[in-house]
Amino acid sequence: MEDSYIQLRALNEVIYCKKLFYMMYGKGLFEERADTVEGSFHHKKRENTNKNDKLEDMNIYSFILYGYEGKLSAKLDGVIKEDGYYIPVEDKNSKMPESEYESTLWGVNVTTRIWMNDFSQIVGQMYLLRKNNYYCNKGRVYYRGSNTMLEVEWKDEYEKMIESGVDYCLNLLQNDEPICLIDSDKCIRCSLNWVCLPDEVNTINQKVKEPRRLYPGRPDGGILYVTKIGSKVSKSGQCFSVYTPDEEKISIPIKDVENICLYGNTQITTQAMTEMITNGGGVFYFSSGGWLNGCTLAPLTKNVQLRIEQYNKLQNKEFCLHLVQNNVTSKISNQRTMIRRNNKGKVDAILDELKREKDKIKNMTNIDGIRGYEGNSARLYWQGYSSLIKESEKWKMDGRNRRPPKDEINAMLSYGYSLLLRDFISAIVMTGMDYLLGFYHIVQPGRPSLALDLMEPYRPLVVDSIVLRMVNENMVDTSDFMKTKAGVYMKPETKKKIIYMYEKRVDEMITHPDFGYRLSYRRMMNLEAKLLGKYIQ
Repeated sequence: MEDSYIQLRALNEVIYCKKLFYMMYGKGLFEERADTVEGSFHHKKRENTNKNDKLEDMNIYSFILYGYEGKLSAKLDGVIKEDGYYIPVEDKNSKMPESEYESTLWGVNVTTRIWMNDFSQIVGQMYLLRKNNYYCNKGRVYYRGSNTMLEVEWKDEYEKMIESGVDYCLNLLQNDEPICLIDSDKCIRCSLNWVCLPDEVNTINQKVKEPRRLYPGRPDGGILYVTKIGSKVSKSGQCFSVYTPDEEKISIPIKDVENICLYGNTQITTQAMTEMITNGGGVFYFSSGGWLNGCTLAPLTKNVQLRIEQYNKLQNKEFCLHLVQNNVTSKISNQRTMIRRNNKGKVDAILDELKREKDKIKNMTNIDGIRGYEGNSARLYWQGYSSLIKESEKWKMDGRNRRPPKDEINAMLSYGYSLLLRDFISAIVMTGMDYLLGFYHIVQPGRPSLALDLMEPYRPLVVDSIVLRMVNENMVDTSDFMKTKAGVYMKPETKKKIIYMYEKRVDEMITHPDFGYRLSYRRMMNLEAKLLGKYIQ
Protein backbone atom coordinates (compact mmCIF):
# COMPACT_ATOMS: atom_id res chain seq x y z
CA MET A 1 0.00 0.00 0.00
CA GLU A 2 1.57 3.26 -1.14
CA ASP A 3 1.81 6.00 1.50
CA SER A 4 0.01 3.82 4.05
CA TYR A 5 0.86 3.27 7.69
CA ILE A 6 -0.78 1.87 10.80
CA GLN A 7 -0.70 2.77 14.45
CA LEU A 8 1.17 0.44 16.78
CA ARG A 9 -2.07 -0.11 18.66
CA ALA A 10 -3.31 -1.98 15.57
CA LEU A 11 -0.95 -4.88 16.31
CA ASN A 12 -2.71 -5.30 19.64
CA GLU A 13 -6.15 -5.20 18.01
CA VAL A 14 -5.39 -7.60 15.15
CA ILE A 15 -4.10 -10.26 17.54
CA TYR A 16 -7.16 -9.91 19.75
CA CYS A 17 -9.62 -10.05 16.82
CA LYS A 18 -9.18 -9.46 13.09
CA LYS A 19 -12.75 -8.18 12.84
CA LEU A 20 -12.08 -5.60 15.57
CA PHE A 21 -8.92 -4.47 13.78
CA TYR A 22 -10.72 -4.11 10.45
CA MET A 23 -13.57 -2.08 11.94
CA MET A 24 -11.21 0.32 13.68
CA TYR A 25 -8.57 0.80 10.97
CA GLY A 26 -10.41 -0.20 7.80
CA LYS A 27 -13.70 1.55 8.62
CA GLY A 28 -12.66 4.08 11.25
CA LEU A 29 -15.33 2.87 13.67
CA PHE A 30 -14.99 3.49 17.38
CA GLU A 31 -17.46 4.37 20.12
CA GLU A 32 -16.54 5.22 23.69
CA ARG A 33 -17.66 2.93 26.52
CA ALA A 34 -17.12 2.98 30.26
CA ASP A 35 -13.94 0.87 30.09
CA THR A 36 -12.39 2.89 27.23
CA VAL A 37 -13.19 6.14 29.05
CA GLU A 38 -11.51 4.75 32.15
CA GLY A 39 -8.45 3.78 30.11
CA SER A 40 -8.25 7.27 28.61
CA PHE A 41 -8.53 8.73 32.11
CA HIS A 42 -5.51 6.77 33.32
CA HIS A 43 -3.49 7.84 30.27
CA LYS A 44 -4.32 11.51 30.90
CA LYS A 45 -3.53 11.07 34.57
CA ARG A 46 -0.11 9.72 33.70
CA GLU A 47 0.54 12.69 31.44
CA ASN A 48 -0.20 15.11 34.28
CA THR A 49 1.59 13.51 37.22
CA ASN A 50 4.82 11.74 38.07
CA LYS A 51 3.19 9.42 40.58
CA ASN A 52 0.83 6.66 39.56
CA ASP A 53 0.78 3.51 41.69
CA LYS A 54 3.86 1.47 40.70
CA LEU A 55 4.87 4.08 38.14
CA GLU A 56 6.06 6.73 40.60
CA ASP A 57 9.53 6.84 39.06
CA MET A 58 8.23 7.39 35.54
CA ASN A 59 9.32 10.27 33.33
CA ILE A 60 6.59 11.21 30.88
CA TYR A 61 7.41 11.61 27.21
CA SER A 62 4.23 12.14 25.20
CA PHE A 63 5.56 12.10 21.65
CA ILE A 64 5.04 10.25 18.37
CA LEU A 65 7.62 7.97 16.75
CA TYR A 66 7.73 6.48 13.27
CA GLY A 67 9.49 3.41 11.96
CA TYR A 68 9.71 0.69 9.32
CA GLU A 69 9.98 3.12 6.41
CA GLY A 70 7.13 5.21 7.79
CA LYS A 71 4.69 2.28 7.87
CA LEU A 72 4.38 2.23 11.67
CA SER A 73 3.63 5.02 14.14
CA ALA A 74 2.95 5.21 17.86
CA LYS A 75 2.41 7.73 20.62
CA LEU A 76 4.49 6.75 23.65
CA ASP A 77 2.83 8.00 26.82
CA GLY A 78 5.17 6.55 29.41
CA VAL A 79 8.96 6.05 29.30
CA ILE A 80 11.35 5.49 32.20
CA LYS A 81 15.00 6.45 31.88
CA GLU A 82 17.36 4.17 33.81
CA ASP A 83 21.16 4.12 33.52
CA GLY A 84 21.02 5.81 30.13
CA TYR A 85 18.40 3.38 28.73
CA TYR A 86 14.81 4.23 27.81
CA ILE A 87 12.17 1.76 29.01
CA PRO A 88 8.61 2.04 27.64
CA VAL A 89 5.81 1.17 30.05
CA GLU A 90 2.28 0.10 29.08
CA ASP A 91 -0.52 0.46 31.63
CA LYS A 92 -3.39 -2.08 31.27
CA ASN A 93 -6.65 -2.29 33.23
CA SER A 94 -6.95 -6.06 32.87
CA LYS A 95 -5.39 -8.93 34.82
CA MET A 96 -2.31 -10.78 33.59
CA PRO A 97 -2.50 -14.48 32.54
CA GLU A 98 -2.55 -16.98 35.40
CA SER A 99 0.64 -18.68 34.22
CA GLU A 100 3.41 -18.49 31.64
CA TYR A 101 2.52 -19.80 28.18
CA GLU A 102 4.11 -20.35 24.77
CA SER A 103 2.91 -18.95 21.46
CA THR A 104 4.11 -18.09 17.97
CA LEU A 105 3.80 -14.49 16.87
CA TRP A 106 4.49 -13.69 13.22
CA GLY A 107 7.10 -16.43 12.90
CA VAL A 108 8.76 -15.95 16.31
CA ASN A 109 8.33 -18.34 19.24
CA VAL A 110 7.47 -16.45 22.42
CA THR A 111 7.33 -17.60 26.04
CA THR A 112 5.77 -15.00 28.32
CA ARG A 113 3.25 -14.19 31.02
CA ILE A 114 2.02 -11.16 29.11
CA TRP A 115 -1.04 -11.39 26.90
CA MET A 116 0.16 -11.78 23.31
CA ASN A 117 -1.66 -8.66 22.07
CA ASP A 118 -0.08 -6.59 24.87
CA PHE A 119 3.27 -8.27 24.16
CA SER A 120 3.18 -7.08 20.54
CA GLN A 121 2.44 -3.53 21.67
CA ILE A 122 5.26 -3.21 24.20
CA VAL A 123 7.77 -4.87 21.86
CA GLY A 124 6.60 -2.49 19.12
CA GLN A 125 7.40 0.47 21.38
CA MET A 126 10.85 -0.93 22.03
CA TYR A 127 11.30 -1.37 18.27
CA LEU A 128 10.38 2.25 17.57
CA LEU A 129 12.64 3.61 20.29
CA ARG A 130 15.58 1.64 18.91
CA LYS A 131 14.82 2.70 15.33
CA ASN A 132 14.84 6.33 16.45
CA ASN A 133 18.27 6.00 18.12
CA TYR A 134 17.09 5.70 21.73
CA TYR A 135 18.94 3.11 23.79
CA CYS A 136 16.29 0.54 24.72
CA ASN A 137 16.79 -3.06 25.87
CA LYS A 138 13.59 -3.78 27.79
CA GLY A 139 9.95 -2.81 28.22
CA ARG A 140 7.37 -3.20 30.98
CA VAL A 141 3.65 -3.92 31.17
CA TYR A 142 1.70 -3.01 34.30
CA TYR A 143 -1.56 -4.93 34.85
CA ARG A 144 -3.82 -2.95 37.15
CA GLY A 145 -6.16 -5.89 37.69
CA SER A 146 -3.28 -7.92 39.15
CA ASN A 147 -1.28 -4.97 40.51
CA THR A 148 1.79 -6.49 38.87
CA MET A 149 4.57 -5.14 36.65
CA LEU A 150 6.03 -7.57 34.07
CA GLU A 151 9.20 -7.04 32.05
CA VAL A 152 10.21 -7.98 28.48
CA GLU A 153 13.84 -8.26 27.36
CA TRP A 154 14.62 -7.19 23.79
CA LYS A 155 15.71 -9.86 21.28
CA ASP A 156 17.02 -9.13 17.79
CA GLU A 157 14.44 -11.47 16.24
CA TYR A 158 11.70 -9.14 17.49
CA GLU A 159 12.61 -6.62 14.77
CA LYS A 160 11.52 -8.96 11.98
CA MET A 161 8.47 -9.99 14.03
CA ILE A 162 7.17 -6.41 14.30
CA GLU A 163 7.80 -5.66 10.64
CA SER A 164 5.99 -8.87 9.63
CA GLY A 165 3.08 -7.85 11.85
CA VAL A 166 2.86 -4.45 10.16
CA ASP A 167 2.85 -6.06 6.71
CA TYR A 168 0.17 -8.49 7.85
CA CYS A 169 -2.07 -5.64 9.02
CA LEU A 170 -1.64 -3.59 5.85
CA ASN A 171 -2.43 -6.62 3.68
CA LEU A 172 -5.49 -7.45 5.77
CA LEU A 173 -6.92 -3.99 5.06
CA GLN A 174 -6.82 -4.78 1.33
CA ASN A 175 -9.00 -7.88 1.73
CA ASP A 176 -12.69 -8.35 2.48
CA GLU A 177 -13.92 -7.67 5.99
CA PRO A 178 -13.39 -10.68 8.30
CA ILE A 179 -16.48 -12.49 9.58
CA CYS A 180 -17.71 -12.20 13.17
CA LEU A 181 -16.37 -14.55 15.82
CA ILE A 182 -18.86 -17.20 16.88
CA ASP A 183 -19.71 -17.50 20.59
CA SER A 184 -16.25 -16.22 21.58
CA ASP A 185 -15.39 -15.00 25.08
CA LYS A 186 -13.36 -12.24 23.42
CA CYS A 187 -16.60 -10.56 22.35
CA ILE A 188 -17.61 -10.05 25.98
CA ARG A 189 -14.65 -7.73 26.68
CA CYS A 190 -14.44 -6.16 23.21
CA SER A 191 -14.91 -2.38 23.14
CA LEU A 192 -16.76 -2.62 19.80
CA ASN A 193 -19.08 -5.57 20.44
CA TRP A 194 -22.11 -3.24 20.22
CA VAL A 195 -20.89 -2.03 16.83
CA CYS A 196 -19.84 -5.43 15.48
CA LEU A 197 -22.99 -7.15 16.87
CA PRO A 198 -21.44 -10.64 16.55
CA ASP A 199 -24.21 -12.55 18.32
CA GLU A 200 -27.01 -10.66 16.59
CA VAL A 201 -25.48 -11.25 13.15
CA ASN A 202 -24.82 -14.92 13.93
CA THR A 203 -28.39 -15.33 15.21
CA ILE A 204 -29.83 -13.88 11.99
CA ASN A 205 -27.52 -16.15 9.97
CA GLN A 206 -28.62 -19.11 12.14
CA LYS A 207 -25.10 -19.82 13.40
CA VAL A 208 -26.18 -19.54 17.04
CA LYS A 209 -29.60 -20.14 18.60
CA GLU A 210 -29.84 -16.92 20.57
CA PRO A 211 -27.55 -13.94 21.26
CA ARG A 212 -25.81 -13.22 24.53
CA ARG A 213 -26.57 -9.89 26.14
CA LEU A 214 -23.62 -7.87 24.80
CA TYR A 215 -25.54 -4.88 23.51
CA PRO A 216 -26.10 -2.21 26.23
CA GLY A 217 -29.72 -1.89 27.28
CA ARG A 218 -29.59 1.89 27.67
CA PRO A 219 -27.37 4.72 26.38
CA ASP A 220 -24.77 6.02 28.82
CA GLY A 221 -25.88 9.64 28.37
CA GLY A 222 -28.97 11.74 27.73
CA ILE A 223 -30.18 14.64 25.61
CA LEU A 224 -29.68 18.26 26.65
CA TYR A 225 -32.70 20.35 25.60
CA VAL A 226 -32.38 24.15 25.60
CA THR A 227 -35.79 25.72 25.00
CA LYS A 228 -35.82 29.04 26.83
CA ILE A 229 -35.35 32.07 24.58
CA GLY A 230 -32.00 33.79 25.14
CA SER A 231 -30.28 30.76 26.68
CA LYS A 232 -26.67 29.96 25.86
CA VAL A 233 -24.59 26.76 26.10
CA SER A 234 -20.85 26.98 26.72
CA LYS A 235 -18.03 24.66 27.79
CA SER A 236 -16.45 25.02 31.23
CA GLY A 237 -13.84 22.40 32.08
CA GLN A 238 -15.47 18.99 31.79
CA CYS A 239 -19.01 20.40 31.93
CA PHE A 240 -21.50 22.09 29.64
CA SER A 241 -22.79 25.28 31.25
CA VAL A 242 -26.25 26.53 30.34
CA TYR A 243 -26.93 30.21 31.01
CA THR A 244 -30.58 31.25 30.97
CA PRO A 245 -31.96 34.80 31.31
CA ASP A 246 -32.56 35.81 34.92
CA GLU A 247 -31.58 32.35 36.20
CA GLU A 248 -28.48 30.77 37.70
CA LYS A 249 -26.00 28.81 35.63
CA ILE A 250 -26.74 25.09 35.16
CA SER A 251 -23.75 22.74 34.79
CA ILE A 252 -24.00 19.25 33.26
CA PRO A 253 -21.03 16.83 32.91
CA ILE A 254 -20.00 16.46 29.26
CA LYS A 255 -19.82 12.67 29.62
CA ASP A 256 -23.56 12.60 30.42
CA VAL A 257 -24.64 14.36 27.20
CA GLU A 258 -25.13 12.48 23.91
CA ASN A 259 -26.76 15.29 21.90
CA ILE A 260 -27.72 18.94 22.36
CA CYS A 261 -31.04 20.33 21.06
CA LEU A 262 -31.45 24.09 20.66
CA TYR A 263 -34.91 25.59 20.15
CA GLY A 264 -35.62 28.98 18.64
CA ASN A 265 -33.43 31.90 19.70
CA THR A 266 -30.84 29.97 21.72
CA GLN A 267 -27.08 29.79 21.23
CA ILE A 268 -24.03 27.57 21.67
CA THR A 269 -20.35 28.50 21.72
CA THR A 270 -17.84 27.09 19.26
CA GLN A 271 -15.98 25.35 22.09
CA ALA A 272 -19.12 23.56 23.30
CA MET A 273 -20.13 22.59 19.77
CA THR A 274 -16.66 21.22 19.01
CA GLU A 275 -16.66 19.19 22.23
CA MET A 276 -20.04 17.69 21.38
CA ILE A 277 -19.17 16.53 17.88
CA THR A 278 -15.68 15.38 18.95
CA ASN A 279 -17.38 13.04 21.43
CA GLY A 280 -19.52 11.53 18.66
CA GLY A 281 -22.70 13.49 19.36
CA GLY A 282 -24.40 16.31 17.54
CA VAL A 283 -26.06 19.70 17.94
CA PHE A 284 -29.62 19.88 16.56
CA TYR A 285 -31.34 23.16 15.72
CA PHE A 286 -35.13 23.37 15.98
CA SER A 287 -37.50 26.21 15.29
CA SER A 288 -39.42 27.51 18.28
CA GLY A 289 -42.36 25.45 17.01
CA GLY A 290 -40.31 22.24 17.02
CA TRP A 291 -39.43 21.91 13.32
CA LEU A 292 -35.95 20.42 12.78
CA ASN A 293 -34.03 23.05 10.81
CA GLY A 294 -30.60 21.42 10.73
CA CYS A 295 -27.80 19.81 12.69
CA THR A 296 -24.06 19.95 13.25
CA LEU A 297 -22.43 16.53 13.22
CA ALA A 298 -18.92 15.17 12.85
CA PRO A 299 -17.75 14.80 9.21
CA LEU A 300 -18.56 11.47 7.56
CA THR A 301 -14.98 10.23 7.88
CA LYS A 302 -15.71 6.63 8.88
CA ASN A 303 -17.15 3.58 7.15
CA VAL A 304 -16.78 4.95 3.62
CA GLN A 305 -17.31 1.49 2.12
CA LEU A 306 -20.73 1.26 3.77
CA ARG A 307 -21.85 4.53 2.15
CA ILE A 308 -20.64 3.29 -1.23
CA GLU A 309 -22.77 0.17 -0.76
CA GLN A 310 -25.67 2.31 0.44
CA TYR A 311 -25.56 4.51 -2.66
CA ASN A 312 -25.40 1.44 -4.91
CA LYS A 313 -28.01 -0.78 -3.29
CA LEU A 314 -30.58 1.76 -2.20
CA GLN A 315 -31.02 2.79 -5.82
CA ASN A 316 -31.80 -0.81 -6.76
CA LYS A 317 -35.61 -1.17 -6.73
CA GLU A 318 -35.54 -4.94 -6.22
CA PHE A 319 -33.27 -4.61 -3.19
CA CYS A 320 -35.40 -1.80 -1.74
CA LEU A 321 -38.67 -3.68 -2.29
CA HIS A 322 -37.87 -6.21 0.44
CA LEU A 323 -36.94 -3.42 2.86
CA VAL A 324 -40.08 -1.45 2.07
CA GLN A 325 -42.36 -4.47 2.51
CA ASN A 326 -40.94 -5.22 5.94
CA ASN A 327 -40.88 -1.59 6.99
CA VAL A 328 -44.45 -0.76 6.00
CA THR A 329 -45.94 -4.01 7.32
CA SER A 330 -44.13 -3.37 10.62
CA LYS A 331 -45.64 0.11 10.76
CA ILE A 332 -49.16 -1.19 10.13
CA SER A 333 -48.66 -3.95 12.73
CA ASN A 334 -47.66 -1.32 15.28
CA GLN A 335 -50.62 0.85 14.30
CA ARG A 336 -52.93 -2.11 14.93
CA THR A 337 -51.19 -2.72 18.27
CA MET A 338 -51.68 0.92 19.22
CA ILE A 339 -55.42 0.80 18.46
CA ARG A 340 -55.99 -2.67 19.91
CA ARG A 341 -54.44 -1.77 23.28
CA ASN A 342 -56.71 1.25 23.64
CA ASN A 343 -59.75 -0.19 21.85
CA LYS A 344 -63.10 -0.19 23.68
CA GLY A 345 -64.86 -2.31 21.08
CA LYS A 346 -65.49 0.64 18.75
CA VAL A 347 -62.91 0.02 16.04
CA ASP A 348 -62.80 -3.76 15.49
CA ALA A 349 -63.71 -3.23 11.85
CA ILE A 350 -60.74 -0.88 11.37
CA LEU A 351 -58.40 -3.48 12.88
CA ASP A 352 -59.65 -6.04 10.38
CA GLU A 353 -59.21 -3.63 7.47
CA LEU A 354 -55.67 -2.77 8.55
CA LYS A 355 -54.79 -6.45 8.64
CA ARG A 356 -56.11 -6.91 5.09
CA GLU A 357 -54.06 -3.93 3.89
CA LYS A 358 -50.95 -5.37 5.51
CA ASP A 359 -51.50 -8.77 3.87
CA LYS A 360 -51.86 -7.14 0.45
CA ILE A 361 -48.49 -5.40 0.83
CA LYS A 362 -46.72 -8.72 1.33
CA ASN A 363 -47.66 -9.71 -2.24
CA MET A 364 -46.86 -6.41 -3.95
CA THR A 365 -44.09 -6.37 -6.53
CA ASN A 366 -43.54 -2.61 -6.82
CA ILE A 367 -42.93 0.18 -4.33
CA ASP A 368 -45.45 2.62 -5.83
CA GLY A 369 -48.22 0.08 -5.23
CA ILE A 370 -47.12 -0.26 -1.61
CA ARG A 371 -47.33 3.51 -1.19
CA GLY A 372 -50.98 3.32 -2.18
CA TYR A 373 -51.82 0.67 0.41
CA GLU A 374 -49.74 2.48 3.04
CA GLY A 375 -51.68 5.69 2.40
CA ASN A 376 -55.01 3.89 2.76
CA SER A 377 -53.80 2.24 5.98
CA ALA A 378 -52.82 5.66 7.35
CA ARG A 379 -56.33 6.98 6.64
CA LEU A 380 -57.86 4.03 8.50
CA TYR A 381 -55.42 4.35 11.38
CA TRP A 382 -56.09 8.03 12.03
CA GLN A 383 -59.79 7.36 11.86
CA GLY A 384 -59.36 4.72 14.57
CA TYR A 385 -56.92 6.87 16.54
CA SER A 386 -59.42 9.74 16.74
CA SER A 387 -62.01 7.40 18.24
CA LEU A 388 -59.61 6.51 21.09
CA ILE A 389 -59.68 10.08 22.42
CA LYS A 390 -61.99 10.16 25.45
CA GLU A 391 -63.23 13.74 25.16
CA SER A 392 -63.59 13.82 21.41
CA GLU A 393 -65.74 16.97 21.44
CA LYS A 394 -63.04 18.83 23.35
CA TRP A 395 -60.11 17.40 21.38
CA LYS A 396 -61.32 17.53 17.80
CA MET A 397 -59.08 15.78 15.30
CA ASP A 398 -59.91 15.44 11.63
CA GLY A 399 -57.19 13.10 10.38
CA ARG A 400 -53.50 13.90 10.16
CA ASN A 401 -52.51 17.44 9.13
CA ARG A 402 -49.37 19.54 9.49
CA ARG A 403 -47.31 22.56 8.35
CA PRO A 404 -48.93 24.07 10.33
CA PRO A 405 -51.16 21.66 12.29
CA LYS A 406 -54.85 22.56 12.40
CA ASP A 407 -55.66 21.12 15.85
CA GLU A 408 -54.02 20.44 19.22
CA ILE A 409 -53.49 16.70 18.69
CA ASN A 410 -51.64 17.24 15.42
CA ALA A 411 -49.54 19.99 16.99
CA MET A 412 -48.31 17.54 19.63
CA LEU A 413 -47.78 14.77 17.08
CA SER A 414 -45.64 16.99 14.83
CA TYR A 415 -43.54 18.14 17.77
CA GLY A 416 -42.98 14.54 18.91
CA TYR A 417 -42.10 13.35 15.41
CA SER A 418 -39.32 15.95 15.21
CA LEU A 419 -37.77 14.42 18.36
CA LEU A 420 -38.05 10.94 16.87
CA LEU A 421 -36.47 12.12 13.62
CA ARG A 422 -33.53 13.58 15.54
CA ASP A 423 -32.90 10.25 17.29
CA PHE A 424 -32.83 8.36 14.00
CA ILE A 425 -30.55 10.90 12.30
CA SER A 426 -28.15 10.51 15.22
CA ALA A 427 -28.34 6.69 15.05
CA ILE A 428 -27.71 6.65 11.29
CA VAL A 429 -24.73 9.00 11.50
CA MET A 430 -23.17 6.77 14.19
CA THR A 431 -23.18 3.86 11.72
CA GLY A 432 -21.49 5.94 9.01
CA MET A 433 -24.47 5.95 6.62
CA ASP A 434 -25.93 8.94 4.79
CA TYR A 435 -29.30 9.84 6.30
CA LEU A 436 -30.39 11.67 3.12
CA LEU A 437 -30.61 8.57 0.90
CA GLY A 438 -33.39 6.17 1.89
CA PHE A 439 -35.23 3.22 0.41
CA TYR A 440 -38.87 4.39 0.66
CA HIS A 441 -39.29 8.14 1.02
CA ILE A 442 -38.63 10.00 -2.22
CA VAL A 443 -35.22 11.68 -2.25
CA GLN A 444 -35.44 15.47 -2.23
CA PRO A 445 -32.82 18.12 -1.37
CA GLY A 446 -32.55 18.43 2.39
CA ARG A 447 -35.00 15.63 3.19
CA PRO A 448 -33.56 13.06 5.65
CA SER A 449 -35.15 10.19 3.72
CA LEU A 450 -33.39 7.29 5.45
CA ALA A 451 -34.19 8.66 8.91
CA LEU A 452 -37.83 9.07 7.86
CA ASP A 453 -37.85 5.49 6.55
CA LEU A 454 -36.53 3.95 9.75
CA MET A 455 -38.76 5.98 12.06
CA GLU A 456 -42.03 4.92 10.36
CA PRO A 457 -42.66 1.78 12.49
CA TYR A 458 -41.81 3.70 15.67
CA ARG A 459 -44.30 6.54 15.20
CA PRO A 460 -47.30 4.66 16.73
CA LEU A 461 -45.35 3.03 19.58
CA VAL A 462 -43.46 6.13 20.71
CA VAL A 463 -45.07 9.43 19.71
CA ASP A 464 -48.69 8.49 19.04
CA SER A 465 -48.90 6.61 22.34
CA ILE A 466 -47.57 9.48 24.49
CA VAL A 467 -49.87 12.04 22.84
CA LEU A 468 -52.92 9.84 23.45
CA ARG A 469 -51.87 9.31 27.05
CA MET A 470 -51.31 13.02 27.68
CA VAL A 471 -54.78 13.84 26.36
CA ASN A 472 -56.70 11.01 28.00
CA GLU A 473 -54.98 11.44 31.37
CA ASN A 474 -55.50 15.22 31.38
CA MET A 475 -51.80 16.06 31.35
CA VAL A 476 -52.59 18.86 28.90
CA ASP A 477 -55.60 21.08 28.27
CA THR A 478 -56.79 23.04 25.26
CA SER A 479 -55.74 26.18 27.15
CA ASP A 480 -52.10 25.00 26.72
CA PHE A 481 -52.30 25.89 23.02
CA MET A 482 -52.55 29.04 20.94
CA LYS A 483 -54.99 29.12 18.02
CA THR A 484 -54.45 31.39 15.04
CA LYS A 485 -55.91 31.60 11.55
CA ALA A 486 -52.82 29.81 10.26
CA GLY A 487 -52.88 26.90 12.72
CA VAL A 488 -52.49 25.69 16.30
CA TYR A 489 -49.29 26.12 18.31
CA MET A 490 -48.17 24.88 21.71
CA LYS A 491 -47.20 27.14 24.57
CA PRO A 492 -43.64 26.80 25.98
CA GLU A 493 -44.69 24.73 29.00
CA THR A 494 -46.62 22.34 26.76
CA LYS A 495 -43.50 21.74 24.69
CA LYS A 496 -41.59 20.87 27.84
CA LYS A 497 -44.28 18.34 28.75
CA ILE A 498 -43.95 16.69 25.33
CA ILE A 499 -40.15 16.51 25.69
CA TYR A 500 -40.46 15.04 29.18
CA MET A 501 -42.96 12.39 28.08
CA TYR A 502 -40.91 11.56 24.98
CA GLU A 503 -37.72 11.03 26.99
CA LYS A 504 -39.63 8.93 29.51
CA ARG A 505 -41.03 6.79 26.70
CA VAL A 506 -37.78 6.17 24.81
CA ASP A 507 -36.11 5.18 28.09
CA GLU A 508 -38.66 2.41 28.68
CA MET A 509 -37.28 -1.13 28.43
CA ILE A 510 -38.85 -3.53 25.93
CA THR A 511 -38.04 -7.04 24.72
CA HIS A 512 -36.48 -7.29 21.26
CA PRO A 513 -38.78 -9.43 19.08
CA ASP A 514 -35.92 -11.32 17.40
CA PHE A 515 -33.15 -11.46 20.00
CA GLY A 516 -35.15 -11.84 23.20
CA TYR A 517 -33.17 -9.43 25.40
CA ARG A 518 -34.46 -6.18 26.85
CA LEU A 519 -33.34 -2.72 25.81
CA SER A 520 -34.76 0.79 25.70
CA TYR A 521 -36.61 2.22 22.71
CA ARG A 522 -33.70 4.58 22.01
CA ARG A 523 -31.25 1.67 22.07
CA MET A 524 -33.61 -0.21 19.75
CA MET A 525 -33.39 2.69 17.29
CA ASN A 526 -29.59 2.58 17.34
CA LEU A 527 -29.64 -1.18 16.87
CA GLU A 528 -32.07 -0.81 13.96
CA ALA A 529 -29.65 1.49 12.11
CA LYS A 530 -26.66 -0.79 12.76
CA LEU A 531 -28.50 -3.88 11.51
CA LEU A 532 -29.59 -2.05 8.36
CA GLY A 533 -25.96 -1.15 7.68
CA LYS A 534 -24.92 -4.78 8.05
CA TYR A 535 -27.76 -5.92 5.79
CA ILE A 536 -26.71 -3.42 3.11
CA GLN A 537 -23.14 -4.75 3.23
